[in-house]
Amino acid sequence: MIFLFPLSISFTMPRNVISGVIMVYINESHESNPVDFTFINPLPQITSISPEIIYPGTEITLIGNNFGTYGDYGISCALCKVKVNNTSITSYIYSSDWSDTSISFTMPYNATSGYITVVDKNGYESNKFNFTLTPKVSSCITSDWSCGSWSACSSSGSQNRTCSKISGCSGGVSSPATTQSCTYTPACSADTWQCGSWGTCSPQGIQTRSCNKTYDCPSAETAAPATSQYCESSYQQNYQTPSADFDIVTNQDTIIKATVKLICPVSSTMASQGSGTVINSTGLILTNKHVIDGTSGCLVGFIDDYDDEPYFGDRQIADIYKISSDADVAVLKLRNPSNTTLASINISQSNSGNIKLGEILTTYGYPAKFGTKITYTSGDFSGVDGSYLKTTAIIEHGNSGGGAYLKNGTFIGIPTAVVKGSLNSMGYLLSVSKVNSWLGNSPIVYNSDSSNNYSRVSSILENIDLNTLNTLDLYIAEDSSTAQSNSTTNNSSVGKNLQSRVKGYILLQVESHGEAWYVNPKTGYRHYMKDGAAAYSLMRFYSLGITNADLEKISVGEL
Repeated sequence: MIFLFPLSISFTMPRNVISGVIMVYINESHESNPVDFTFINPLPQITSISPEIIYPGTEITLIGNNFGTYGDYGISCALCKVKVNNTSITSYIYSSDWSDTSISFTMPYNATSGYITVVDKNGYESNKFNFTLTPKVSSCITSDWSCGSWSACSSSGSQNRTCSKISGCSGGVSSPATTQSCTYTPACSADTWQCGSWGTCSPQGIQTRSCNKTYDCPSAETAAPATSQYCESSYQQNYQTPSADFDIVTNQDTIIKATVKLICPVSSTMASQGSGTVINSTGLILTNKHVIDGTSGCLVGFIDDYDDEPYFGDRQIADIYKISSDADVAVLKLRNPSNTTLASINISQSNSGNIKLGEILTTYGYPAKFGTKITYTSGDFSGVDGSYLKTTAIIEHGNSGGGAYLKNGTFIGIPTAVVKGSLNSMGYLLSVSKVNSWLGNSPIVYNSDSSNNYSRVSSILENIDLNTLNTLDLYIAEDSSTAQSNSTTNNSSVGKNLQSRVKGYILLQVESHGEAWYVNPKTGYRHYMKDGAAAYSLMRFYSLGITNADLEKISVGEL
């Protein structure tokens, strides 16, 4: 509708027009100048909110003006929206809830405190109206509580725990019980074992029995009783001392002189012992890796005849020269300052591939349990197991690192390990073929020159009193687990080796609560040192640090 006046024209501006150009036409040939215009709509304004306390999921009403309406004059309100913290919640609003002065909507459940704005149909946004959201408090349920473990049962027959609320609930399920009755069990000091009778002594001099735990003490860990032991058997093969009259091998005199006793100190009071074979005239000595494991070198004892005691008086020191990474073999190098030509065994031409089953083998070495002089045993060649030769010849601790020979004097292997069966045991020799293969392909431990390099050898070897060697706490390094056909693990080998080395010491755990343990120097069993001035006085003077993992490798004994 248009109203004409002499100096003015009035008309109604369409609602869907925002800006443009206005011109007046008199007729088709006359028109006025154009005038630009912009239509200014009043901005929406939020003045209050109801209710004042707002909870998630409740209906909210915004009060204000200039909100506009849905469907006004047939125009859709595609731009109309309410924003909470700048996020549109149009899906919570219906057209019937929107008027020019109020808007009702449902507050989203995931909303947080912040501000609300309104956008009208023209896209104009209102002022920001701040609000605070009050979370709803629900009633407590069982899962709203968290409780610790029950304490140990006290002598009064009760145990306690603590419980705490882990949510903001109120009322409902109350705290679970924090005290309950229990049956008190007095502390024990040892497990109880029941063992059967010892079995018949086997031809190899071993008898066994079975043991079962009848009571497991929760506050102590007691080692199982021994289930095997040495015995005297009428069938057992005897150790013999070689003599010139009993011709075992053709070059026995040379073998006796070339077979040396090794004492390898780990401290001024403790040393590993084993055997070795001189394999060249300048002083290379072949032995087992487990004999020198954990040491810096060895003192070497020589003999001229089978009834001699090994002689250490000249302080013959052998340095570690080569160590195999995958086999139980090592080479020592004698310092030999006077360049003495030594009796030796040439192993370079030996081959273990030509032995026949049943062929006689003879071993030489210094077993710890049968005196201090050189000892030999003989037995049959019984087969092969990987790089090892099996034999019925008795191999005892201390023989390790010595030599095994055919009747013609050919070096055939290194006595290395024993595998015990239920009745008998089998000796294992590291074959000379494996040794020669390793010698031809392995690097030396360190670069040495003609004058040798002793920088890596401990001063213990140079300063130890040779007159006190017979008073050292000698231990036998554990036989290589590699030769035991997977019958034992590396961990058990390490554990027994460690057990031997700490005999006679008081050990202080460096983890947990620092408990003290005493290792019996004869049995190797560990004993718990209970509280007391005497125990801690000993611990101050004699203790060694040990980790939990290593401590578990030592068998527990009873006081």
